[in-house]
This record gives sequence, structure tokens and C-alpha cells, in this order.
Amino acid sequence: MKTIFRQLLLCAIACLGSGSRADDDKAFNNNFAEAESRHYYRERDRWPTNLADLASFSKARYKNSNLFPRFSPEDYRTVGFTNLANGDLQLTLTSHSGKSQVRVCKRPPTTATAVIQQEGYLIVQDGSSFYYFDKENTFFSGPLDGWCGRAIRGNYRTIAPWSFTAEGTMTYFNRPCTPTRYRMKMEVNSVERDSEPFDFRILIPFVGYQQKGQQPFPTNPVVHKAYFAFDSLIPVEEQEKAP
Repeated sequence: MKTIFRQLLLCAIACLGSGSRADDDKAFNNNFAEAESRHYYRERDRWPTNLADLASFSKARYKNSNLFPRFSPEDYRTVGFTNLANGDLQLTLTSHSGKSQVRVCKRPPTTATAVIQQEGYLIVQDGSSFYYFDKENTFFSGPLDGWCGRAIRGNYRTIAPWSFTAEGTMTYFNRPCTPTRYRMKMEVNSVERDSEPFDFRILIPFVGYQQKGQQPFPTNPVVHKAYFAFDSLIPVEEQEKAP
């Protein structure tokens, strides 16, 4: 009889331990809390402040979707939210067994159009040239050394938050050339929220052109890190000849 009782007791202890491990697995063996927090930031441009806030957002996000939500608030006893000085989010995940883990969420990238709307302009660079967009749809590009290389002056149109078309005149600094009109399509993606100082002297050759509009040059311009690429860069004459 004692043997049977001992076996039942050991079985119960094993089941309780297994349940605790299962709770820990749900809380720690995935990144669903981090992923949902990043979705929150993308839509609201700020981090969630508590578990109920994140749970409410997640429930609303999946309400009209056929997808099954992967983030389950029930998997956690508590979640602590701490905004770090660099703009990231620190999550302190606590399982139902009482164990805790700390995770850090990096701020998701923003969009080119969001920066233009908020700052009035956007400057990105690819290592040799810079590209300037402002809220009056002015576009121009020039060499980073400021005095030698290809320059484009024109206007752009937004297709999507990361996609633009533009038409402008291409010339070269300090080199004989025939100004040529180009139509182009550009992608500016994965724009980082942290910007870096940009040398205003690089913009000086464009000052007169840009000030025809109402948008003034920034007094302390910054450049954002981003993925930039020309999808097409075709002379207007060639486009007009194409069927």
C-alpha cells in the first residue's frame, strides 16, 4: 500500500514539474511578446506600457483576420515594460512558475514618407551620393564630397511609403556635360529612426534651386540610414520613343 502511495506521490510531483516546465516553455521558448511589441510600435509609433495594453492591441489586430494570434497574454504571470535610453524596449518576462527572463526589442525601422512628414525633409546616402526629398516634393541628389560628381535636380511623387518616382535634370559638377532630363523610380526602405549629422556645405550648390519653394533648408540637417536603390533611371527621350 505504501509503495502504491509513494508511486502516486512521485507521479503527482512529476506532473506538477512538467506543468511548470510547460508554463516556462510558453513564456520563454518563443519571441511572440517581442514580435507583438514591435507590431505595436509600427502602428502607434510608441512602445506598449503594460501587458493589458499589449493584449488589447493584439486582440484588436487579429479581430478581423483569419490568422490565429501567436501571442498569448495568458502564458505570462507578468511582463515588465521599460523604455531604454536608446529608444529600445526592455521586456521582463515572468512565467507562472515565477522564473524571469529579460529580452530587448529594437525599435522597428520607420518609412521614408513618415520622416518627410515629421521632419519636413529626408536625406539618405549610399556612400558616394546623397538624396534629398522634402514635403514640397522637391528632389535632388549630389556627390557627398560636394563638388565633383553627378547631380540631379527635379521633383518626386510618392507611390508607396518606401517607393518614389521622380523627373529631374542630370548634370555633373566640375565636368563638361550636356544636361539630360531623366525619369526615375527609387526605393527608400528600412529607414532607421536614429539620424546622424549632415554637413550643410554639401547642400550649398542646391540652395538657390531649393529656395524657390516654401520649404527652407534645415539649419542642422541630418542624414538617415536606409536602403536606397534606383529601380530605373531612363532618359525622358528614350521613354517617349518606347512604344
